[in-house]
Amino acid sequence: MRSVRFPYAVVGGTFDGMHAGHRRMIEATFLHAENVGIGLTTDALVRGSPKKGGGVAPFNSRYRRLVAHLERYYGSKEWQVVPLNDSNGSILEPKVQAMTVSEETFPVALRANAWRKRHRRLPLSLILVGTLYADDLLPIASRRIRSGVINGEGVRRRPLGIELQGRDSSIQAAGLLEGLAELLPMVRLDPRAKSKELTLRLTPKASGCTLTVEDEMGGFAQSSVRFSRGTSVKDVMPSLIPQLLHEAFLPRWLSRERILPPSVLLSPGPRSASRSLGWDRKVYSPLGVFPFE
Repeated sequence: MRSVRFPYAVVGGTFDGMHAGHRRMIEATFLHAENVGIGLTTDALVRGSPKKGGGVAPFNSRYRRLVAHLERYYGSKEWQVVPLNDSNGSILEPKVQAMTVSEETFPVALRANAWRKRHRRLPLSLILVGTLYADDLLPIASRRIRSGVINGEGVRRRPLGIELQGRDSSIQAAGLLEGLAELLPMVRLDPRAKSKELTLRLTPKASGCTLTVEDEMGGFAQSSVRFSRGTSVKDVMPSLIPQLLHEAFLPRWLSRERILPPSVLLSPGPRSASRSLGWDRKVYSPLGVFPFE
């Protein structure tokens, strides 16, 4: 992918543990910028964020690990690490031209651009980095690493607690469990676990069937199929369950296998698009920008 070079771009985060997702964010920023500013959340900002949970390493520890990574892989580049005391950081400064964001922090960038627009400043170009998924097709996240569920590369360390829901539990649950085992060959599945990280709900109807997937990280996906008249649901269900599972998890699987591009550039568009904050979406995948949820 041909890179677009900005004189200065920023990226911010807690960077607790420096896992594969963090490295993807940093790599995407250096791909598009000559000089990179990295905002590292302070301990006070971490304490004020309920989403972070407990157990986040102190600022000094996270700072040393982040700097060690930057010196090792980007020693010849220009970069600075600064304390991040609020969610905006330096993205409101005039010199910033681009910002790297995840799907989770994308709304922050939109609010920042709305502020810049009100104050007659050019909107930021956004380097949108897609979520990186672990072996279990749930996001690689620091809180999951701290709890010992996965390691920093997304390798599953414990059985995956799943809940199978359906009208005919004896047939459908067995089919869902078998199909999920084929989809996640490196993961042990535990339908009896007290903690349910993944819920699969199969809803057959007279004219079709819908599979709903929800996970503890807030992820949601659905896939459905319609039947022709006179079709027996019990007869076709064994062959349909794997198809429904693969359709529901396909975007996540494509991301995990590095088939989808790791990042896309959203650049300020023409005035005619100003009502939507002026975004000109450059989509590199026929499935959409990052249709993971």
